[in-house]
Amino acid sequence: MKRLFPPPEGNPSPIEKHFIENPIVTSLKGGGWLAVYDIQAPDAIGWAFSEDGIYWSAGNSLKIQPKAGEWCKDVRTPMGLIDEGNNRFTVFYTGFEQVPDWESLLQSKGKETCAIGFAELQFKK
Repeated sequence: MKRLFPPPEGNPSPIEKHFIENPIVTSLKGGGWLAVYDIQAPDAIGWAFSEDGIYWSAGNSLKIQPKAGEWCKDVRTPMGLIDEGNNRFTVFYTGFEQVPDWESLLQSKGKETCAIGFAELQFKK
């Protein structure tokens, strides 16, 4: 049996140098693929574009909460990307309502709560 996918070269995709989590990939009506994902940047998510869904551009940071701490203290993971037409998208994401205490959270002792937010985005190739 011969492995057809994923291709041996370019796998894994070097979208981010340090951290990427939970990529949500959406095919675009005009061609290509758009991915949004969690990154370690304040008030932001990451995004990347691919013409073929296999080879990806370097990742980009997109600030989705313009005013720090506006509703959440730590923007976290994109949970969905909805094509609204005309190159407009809605992205849903989670966020901590309090500043996260990662040491306690990693020991299942955290008291922080999360909520879901959304942002409207426009994508241009």
